[in-house]
Amino acid sequence: MSNEQMRLDFHSAIKKAVMTKRPLIVVEGKDDLGIYHDLLNREENKFNIKPIEYFKGCGSGCNEIEKQVLEINKKYEKHHRAYGYFKGIVDSDAKPYRNEKVERSGILYLETYSFENSFVTNQSILETVKLITSVSNEQLDIKLSNKMIDLINTKVSEFYYITLEALKNAVVEEYDSLLGFSDGYERFLHDKVKKDALKEKYPELDEFAKEHNICNKDIMDMKKFCKGKWHLHFFLKSLLHYLQDLHLACGNELKQCPLCEAGNDKSCLYKKNIDMTVAQLISVIKGKIENSNLEYVKQALQNLS
Repeated sequence: MSNEQMRLDFHSAIKKAVMTKRPLIVVEGKDDLGIYHDLLNREENKFNIKPIEYFKGCGSGCNEIEKQVLEINKKYEKHHRAYGYFKGIVDSDAKPYRNEKVERSGILYLETYSFENSFVTNQSILETVKLITSVSNEQLDIKLSNKMIDLINTKVSEFYYITLEALKNAVVEEYDSLLGFSDGYERFLHDKVKKDALKEKYPELDEFAKEHNICNKDIMDMKKFCKGKWHLHFFLKSLLHYLQDLHLACGNELKQCPLCEAGNDKSCLYKKNIDMTVAQLISVIKGKIENSNLEYVKQALQNLS
């Protein structure tokens, strides 16, 4: 018997979840799997967490989850007990801006574009500072994270408009876009020709943002409309850049470290003492669920039977 023949179909897996009273959590793909295991099954193996492609005849991605849940909705009415034993977790993506986000039994939509946005947090800032400097918990406070957010926001405007251009491409049919979310964003930050072409579109992008109640250029407030991988990458890359001069704020905008207090400025605890690539840092940050703000997902799923 082939592996495909041995796999359960989606409906059978739900019936098994009801019989065993072990809720089934279905995620979009392999990248999500570890995140939700850490979020839900760290203390006890209460949930059966599977990517959608695990099931017979299923592909990957949010559209596949929505398609399969729609079939379940045809079998069971809204308040059927089956819905107490399974949930498909789906990224919001650009659905809210296309009026495609339809709440239905069996689906939990993330409040963000995708799960990576949930790691753009104050805690991720403090975790990064602790990783690459010698500061102690005494210096890891809200003043420090706010300082880094303010610095990132001094250069966020161009990234904001790149994101709007990609979002408009995802929302407006036949839009003549300079890029989409499937492209890389960094070339638009460094290529003058591309930057100038995008700047010409700023007025119409402002209008698009206004139509969709997008009005904030704060890096922390881009979670609903920016592709998660872009958002987290830009956030952490900017953070690494500004941390190079963090020691200059010691005793001024930030709590003075003990060594500077003793007159030993050269050994300031805020100075970088290791180098990390953005890819390495992303891996470390995503490796600790405490750096995310996914608690609302955990609470929603804990309410399953």
